Amino acid sequence: MINIVIVGNSPVSTLVAWLLDQNLARHTHLRVSYLSEEPELVYYPKLDTILGRNNWPSKKQLLGNVSFLHESVRSINLAAERIITADRQIEFDLLFIDQTPILTSAQLKTFSQASARLVNEIQARLKTGHKAVAQVRILGPDISSYQAALALSEDIKKLELRLNIGLVIEPPDQPKLRAFLQSEGLKIRSSGEVSAGFSLACPTSPVNNQAIHGLHLDKSGRAITNQWGSLDNHPQVFILDSDATEAQNLLRVQLTLAKQIVANLERKLDHRQLRVLEWPKSACLLKGSDRFLRFGRMAKSSGWQIGSLTKIDLAFYRKIQRLG
Repeated sequence: MINIVIVGNSPVSTLVAWLLDQNLARHTHLRVSYLSEEPELVYYPKLDTILGRNNWPSKKQLLGNVSFLHESVRSINLAAERIITADRQIEFDLLFIDQTPILTSAQLKTFSQASARLVNEIQARLKTGHKAVAQVRILGPDISSYQAALALSEDIKKLELRLNIGLVIEPPDQPKLRAFLQSEGLKIRSSGEVSAGFSLACPTSPVNNQAIHGLHLDKSGRAITNQWGSLDNHPQVFILDSDATEAQNLLRVQLTLAKQIVANLERKLDHRQLRVLEWPKSACLLKGSDRFLRFGRMAKSSGWQIGSLTKIDLAFYRKIQRLG
């Protein structure tokens, strides 16, 4: 029995598991497991509320042949081919680690609860005639954090009482993105004294790179991989640990990368030459109060415009949603 293990929280790892579920996992000599502390497929372009309820597809229900394990990974020993979780040890013959950081549904729930408490506190102070100025700091300079801030901003606008709650974000590098976020009421800097507030922490990767024993890191602390996405000293291990994946939130774009990873996993099993990974250009969709911001750089050879791709992406998500 050959054990293939996938570790990750982001949609890329979910799509890798989904593709394997349709292909490799049906073979009796293969056992495929997907370890994730995120049980749901969070689709950020559809995150339009923090105080309200969000329903996301269940990862487990998307998979019929791949075993989904809702667990956190404590450490990985590459030489011993062993993964340590809070509950068990898992051996692997082939491993894919998706280190793309995201805000998980559990973090969003905590954010929702903290936001609701803050809103109630400010409302109570206003009703008693007290001045109340609050602030929420969004520490992550990433697409998922920006969308969470936009969703909370929209919730606050819909409340009957006008609440002085400033949403402060880490400024993005892209001028177009910065202008859009500021036009939606998000602030780049703190202003004045505040009486209440809290912070939303940065998204984190599923495994600390320091806890992956035998992994070589570059000066920025990221995994050093070859052109095929695997490790030179452990060729049975594939790792996705690049800031390029953090500039994506469209499933169809992430699917192009997932297909390449699955193809190399299959080639590794068949002892065939691996293919060089072609990184998709950034393509993102952010939802404001009454409009979307589409931005990114699509490959000229793809034939897709970012506007067309987002329509196709929303349709693809609805398909996934029906399955989960």
